[in-house]
Amino acid sequence: MIQKMIFFAVLLLFAANIPMATTGKRTALVIGNGSYRSGPLKNSVNDAVAMARVLKKLGFDVILKTDVPKKVMLKSFREFSRKLLRSEIGLFYFAGHGMQINGINYLIPVHTTIREESEVEFESVAVSRLLAKMKRAGNPLNIVILDACRDNPFKRSFRTFQKGFVQMNAPLGTVIAYATSPGSVAADGDGRNGTYTEALLKNFQNPNLDIQKMFNQTGLDVMKKTNKQQVPWVSTTPFPDYFLAGKALPPSSESSDKSHFKLKPVHSPLANKSLGNKPVTHKPAKPEPGDAWTDPVLGMEFVRVPGGCFKMGQTKAEKQYLIKEAGQDMYSRYCMDELPLHKVCVDGFWMAKTEVTRGQFKQFVKETGYRTDADKKGKAWIKNKHTNWIWKEEIGYNWKKPGFSQTDIHPVVCVSWNDAKVFINWLNQKSEQKFSLPTEAQWEYAARGGTKSMRFWGDSDSQACNYANVADKGSGWDPSFACSDGYQFTAPVGTYLPNPFGLFDMLGNAWEWCEDVYDKNAYSKHDHNNPFITSGSAFRVDRGGSWDYLPKFLRAAYRRRDLTDYRDSFLGFRLTINN
Repeated sequence: MIQKMIFFAVLLLFAANIPMATTGKRTALVIGNGSYRSGPLKNSVNDAVAMARVLKKLGFDVILKTDVPKKVMLKSFREFSRKLLRSEIGLFYFAGHGMQINGINYLIPVHTTIREESEVEFESVAVSRLLAKMKRAGNPLNIVILDACRDNPFKRSFRTFQKGFVQMNAPLGTVIAYATSPGSVAADGDGRNGTYTEALLKNFQNPNLDIQKMFNQTGLDVMKKTNKQQVPWVSTTPFPDYFLAGKALPPSSESSDKSHFKLKPVHSPLANKSLGNKPVTHKPAKPEPGDAWTDPVLGMEFVRVPGGCFKMGQTKAEKQYLIKEAGQDMYSRYCMDELPLHKVCVDGFWMAKTEVTRGQFKQFVKETGYRTDADKKGKAWIKNKHTNWIWKEEIGYNWKKPGFSQTDIHPVVCVSWNDAKVFINWLNQKSEQKFSLPTEAQWEYAARGGTKSMRFWGDSDSQACNYANVADKGSGWDPSFACSDGYQFTAPVGTYLPNPFGLFDMLGNAWEWCEDVYDKNAYSKHDHNNPFITSGSAFRVDRGGSWDYLPKFLRAAYRRRDLTDYRDSFLGFRLTINN
């Protein structure tokens, strides 16, 4: 097992005589370096991507960089520094190699060759350089996380060698937390994330933990998991309670010396969910792109998708990729209905940030007593160990029993198009809105998020697991994406990074029903504006791929069709509002 020493620092800069920001904006720079020529790291990029996901959920504007050389690191520092000037909270996270030389802590970029100690200063980046930029921004709260001191990959060429980072004493109003005692090493972890980061990610999102308690609980979790072989270390001075994920700072808990600390409470987007606050029930009269709104019946979150035009369908480059990967026969059978590539324009609309969850569907069933098509027929299509990993229609399976474990925050599956429509009719009767399934054009426009590549993150297969729950190598699927997404079946909605429109799981996790009737020649019949197909077959369209879908089919352009009563364990739905 790879060994590492994780230094974890949280710096709360005091705010005396500093004007308070009024926007409450949160800005974060997250860097994960793993592809080192000497001593490559398996978890650094995973840790950084996971941290970026959590920070986005907590309302941070995140700059994410992975496997970056020194020049890019410094450029990202400058971008981060500019954004900090308009922020109230700044956070920096680095996962990768780090070391101390002569009492100075350094972060190591990729593509670096260090032959002797004297070169470290010029080939790496001093932590003090970043701290100076954050201090100059004058934010009331800055957080620095350095998951950065694995075993020194260059130690053989050094005359002397000290493990880990050197301890830094906490300045006034500061807490510095080490994932293990200074100069020690810590376990890299057995899974997708490092031991300390894994615990941190969980506790970061707990609305009942202030910063002090969050790090304390993280330390306890690490000690328990490592049988006290890894003991986190903290250096701090007193500062007020502050909650990143929920509770606001009550006035009575502030320091009595109000000229010393004047931290303004900032509410996380998770707070309404966790603390039961009444959601915003009125959408903006004149919505702007990116506006958010929460449905008061189920707490379903929607984002405003801007109107616009795009090229719908399969590009020439995509066709070449598919023929190369799948062969001409499979291409002709499954991908010809994505042609011709054509220009389509859609009006602005609201779309749910995530797929409808099992918990939301459960509330509907509890109130109405509705029996789904799977309930009525007594069976659904599933794929698991019981079926020898092939798709079979099995008795006794439905949305409550899809053939694998789920919680209320997973997407509901084993629901038919008919089931989705009944759910929508019920929700429409309980609210002042007119919910619907997306049209096929709306869905693809939203899934692309303004991009022109096969997938909203680009054409790369290797990046898939950062953005989607797919047929991944880590789950043992074959063929698969050459990465691990952490889930064999469905994942909790919103687990992965969103697309540019702020929508989660538009590719992967669960297929999503669309309103359109399936017509293999639909693209030759589309209207230019807001196309919608109402005839042509007995099938309805579903889009987006799922947890077991392979690279050549998990694309924004790929179309699938099913009968309206079809139900299986990879098929769910998402809602839109067109007004």
